[in-house]
Amino acid sequence: MAKASDLRDSNQAKQRMLQELFKFEQETSDPDDIQISSTDRDYASAPPEIKQTALNPDGIVDIFTFCEHPYFLGLKLTPWQKLICKSFYSGTPGNTHLIIEKDRADEGCNGCIWKNHNESEVNYVNQMRNTNRKLRPEEPAIRPENSPCLLCNRYKTEDRKFYFEMQMASALNDKAKAEIQRLEDREIYDLFTTEWEMLHAEEIGEKVRQQIISKWGSKFQELILVLGRRSGKSFMVSVIALYEVYRFLMMDHPQARFPLTEFDTISIVNIANSQRQAKGAIFDKMRSYCFKSPFFSQYVGKEIQGEIHFLTPHDKKENERRIAQGNTSLLTGTIQAISGHSNSSTLVGLTVAVVIIDEMAEMAGNNPEGNADEILYDKLKPALATFGSDGKMICISNPLAPQGKFYNLYESSFDDPYTLMFQLPTWLSNPTISKSWLESEKNKSRKTFNIFYGAQFSSGSGDTFLSEEDVLQAFRRKFDDRRLEYGEPLQRYFMHLDPAHSSDYYSLVISHAEPTGDVGADGRDIQKIIIDHIHYWEPIAPKRPYNQDEIDEYIIRIAQRFNIILCTYDQHWSSQASITKMRQHGLNCQMTAFTGQFGREIYQNLYELFVNQRIEIYGINTISCELPNGKYAELKDSTFAKEQLLDLQRKYKSTGWKVEAPRGQKDDIPDCIAAAAYQALKDRVFKTLPKPRSMTFNPWRQRL
Repeated sequence: MAKASDLRDSNQAKQRMLQELFKFEQETSDPDDIQISSTDRDYASAPPEIKQTALNPDGIVDIFTFCEHPYFLGLKLTPWQKLICKSFYSGTPGNTHLIIEKDRADEGCNGCIWKNHNESEVNYVNQMRNTNRKLRPEEPAIRPENSPCLLCNRYKTEDRKFYFEMQMASALNDKAKAEIQRLEDREIYDLFTTEWEMLHAEEIGEKVRQQIISKWGSKFQELILVLGRRSGKSFMVSVIALYEVYRFLMMDHPQARFPLTEFDTISIVNIANSQRQAKGAIFDKMRSYCFKSPFFSQYVGKEIQGEIHFLTPHDKKENERRIAQGNTSLLTGTIQAISGHSNSSTLVGLTVAVVIIDEMAEMAGNNPEGNADEILYDKLKPALATFGSDGKMICISNPLAPQGKFYNLYESSFDDPYTLMFQLPTWLSNPTISKSWLESEKNKSRKTFNIFYGAQFSSGSGDTFLSEEDVLQAFRRKFDDRRLEYGEPLQRYFMHLDPAHSSDYYSLVISHAEPTGDVGADGRDIQKIIIDHIHYWEPIAPKRPYNQDEIDEYIIRIAQRFNIILCTYDQHWSSQASITKMRQHGLNCQMTAFTGQFGREIYQNLYELFVNQRIEIYGINTISCELPNGKYAELKDSTFAKEQLLDLQRKYKSTGWKVEAPRGQKDDIPDCIAAAAYQALKDRVFKTLPKPRSMTFNPWRQRL
């Protein structure tokens, strides 16, 4: 009873503390601690007026100011949302000064893509410390497991400590506390990242990257966004649509700029598969932002179901003239934002300046020959001709099959100078999505994950190389086995190493061959492959090199415990020095050029091993492994090997097929398994080689 009472008292005390932590105060001792909320935007003043010049005749603010300044939208974009907007408008009035940020600061966060998030973290901590806070502090948008700032050594140590103390205080059970403690105990690195470095992330295809860089500063008529689910597509496009409304309003009388009559209505149209989707995905966001914006609230005219009308300054003057004459027929606004669905014939014939087609790939459905998406595009694209280069066509969607109009626009974007295209996975475009949740989605179906969240067209995502059942069977055969730390003295082992490229793992695999007991057509014993030892080294930190000396020392030590007949390295600029060192220690080493032909040969061999159930891989992770520097590493060697094997895809290129992981994922361990297995099966070749100088084998030496 005493224990239950203590627990109840403890819970009650925690609840009182949380109530005190989040309670509202009517006054604050320091007005600077008050943050602007949606209810305070009416009091936000306009930014300094932009001087009208030949390059900016209407005094338009740039897209970034428009998004973030509380007088306009008061929103904070994610790094990729910001770069997409900057890229799309970099050649338009008010935005010609925008550049891709490359400079790294020695101190502080200026120039880092995460500066906005760091400010949110700091504001959150400061509000929590302020006992006289007026507004209820909100959690930063990026959860702790995703937050780069909490892992960055530029973030103040005392602020980080206080942040996790607050998280721990709000934890509801021991499991939640353990997770918070794990996050707090992570190593801290310098994670300063520029837009240029962000653009060179491994998830970004080279063609996509070069297309963005080469087109910077151009004036675009089309924007193609190939983005994963839950990537914030609708949010970003609603912001772009409102910026287009803003640009027309700043023209004072936009109809006079184009071949239109004085009061023609200019339409910004967003379209989806259904009226409900069109209204809910984009239009409702636009409506919400408008009524919270001090700028837009002064221009909103009529608002009805699915339509918002905006009064231009010229419209207002005309209404004043009519009122003075006693005319009660007033303009409701000659700029309109309207939502519709893909089958709506009422959209044809409108004077359209901007067309937004949401989830365009879905419009093709299961009947691409119906051409519903292409018919819609072809009907609305000519309407933009009235506005010339100022007309905008924006198509957004998850990718599906390589067919239909959306895929054709994606393909043509690489060579079309008037079209800008971005292809981004969900975890880049929307860093607020939980990493653990994405991992669970991936485990449910890797193929659909690559399409829906990896933003890869189904052909671009490749054909699955190994069946899930074949891979799982290989691990089931040694389900209860652990990694082998010492080899059998008379067994012949083969080791392959895959040095790291960029953020890849530096991986090592040791294997050997054993007879299955069956005899092949040639009269020889049929061999099976045993994967004995897998090891990998994670990057120390982004843009930080590996400690090659530590890796070499590990290889030397492990080679003393196995009878390594041959050690092969992938061709890499750092491999030659290691090979020279290994040879000095008596290890027979060679460098293999991972050419297309060699890659196909070893992977075809690996495919046959899995299909014929002639490969076995241990199933238990190495819980703790001592490294040469005296530290211990928690490895997921078996788990990572299984995941990477399941992710492998056969992709067809002009020079032949190639096996690799989807963009942004890893295949270093399968590369090592394929090469080590290939060498073990070809052992008869190496029996004719001169026997290398053996390394000292001491079975009593302290284990790794």
